[in-house]
Amino acid sequence: MKSKLFFTVTIAFICTSLFSQTTLPNILQDPKWYNLGQKKDVLSSGELNINNTVWDYPVFGKLIFIDGYYVYGTPWSGIESYGKYSIKDTKIIFSPNLKIPRWDDIYFVKELIYTTSNRKDKSGNQLLIDEDDTVSFYGWKYPTESSFIIINKIPCKSVNIPIRILKNNVLYTLPKSTSKNIFDEKNYYGNKATIGKASIIYEPLDPDFEWVFISIDFTYDEPTDGGGPYYNGWIQKNYISEVINHNMIIVSDNLRVRSEPNLEENSKILTILRKWTVVKIIKVGDYIQKINGIEDRWYFISLDNGMNGWIFGGYAKQFNDEKELQCIKDLYQKY
Repeated sequence: MKSKLFFTVTIAFICTSLFSQTTLPNILQDPKWYNLGQKKDVLSSGELNINNTVWDYPVFGKLIFIDGYYVYGTPWSGIESYGKYSIKDTKIIFSPNLKIPRWDDIYFVKELIYTTSNRKDKSGNQLLIDEDDTVSFYGWKYPTESSFIIINKIPCKSVNIPIRILKNNVLYTLPKSTSKNIFDEKNYYGNKATIGKASIIYEPLDPDFEWVFISIDFTYDEPTDGGGPYYNGWIQKNYISEVINHNMIIVSDNLRVRSEPNLEENSKILTILRKWTVVKIIKVGDYIQKINGIEDRWYFISLDNGMNGWIFGGYAKQFNDEKELQCIKDLYQKY
């Protein structure tokens, strides 16, 4: 009896902490966007403080929610990325002049204007910038046939990842020939590559498509790049054609993707059903990262209201077999 009471209180605390009310809003009518890796003042401020705000709590992994768009990227070997950004009137604007320490952070916006920053090689020579580097998304809508979808540059030979659009209120996966167009296939510098994928994913509302979360680094036709940068995110399950010892997956079109060694080893999915919401907590191994010189563990969690991402291990107190998530209150109040 005590265990059931504690469990009920725990879930009630999670829900009330997330929304400051006992009844969850209808996310279809009132979409919200969350980022466990950024403070609340990041989401509302007009001019962001790059030194003290955005990079305090980096996010490792894609965040899902009902609608919206993100920018994802990682600097490649020998390339420095520069840019200036701000959130104002629900827009994020990138422009040159201010150095950005990393590109693998994720931004959600209602309206996104993204201008690629200057790229330079080790000698300081500016690399070619194509017109394709400009991206515009408008509104809380799925991309349509007329939307131009490109997330970030792919310095590799050929990559196909499914992209989905809304047409006549039906969600479609674009054919490979169309999906391929969103990627830049030029080899800018070196052979390391990072995939940025348009993410319009919300599993409970889309039962026809099954998505899985993966944490991977890349090897292509020849596994010679020494590991490549990591990619944490969701991929449509039917595009995974083979799994080898839980450490290697083969995606369609011969894109070979090697996962972190412990990706499956300690995976655990806990499903909690209560009248407020369905809370799904996913732990995909441990992710070790040094933040401010301190090495600690990060865990990936997924809540079906749209708050998903890697969280600092200090805020996840326990994942246990009784399907209870015990956490200190700072987990939902800090951000």
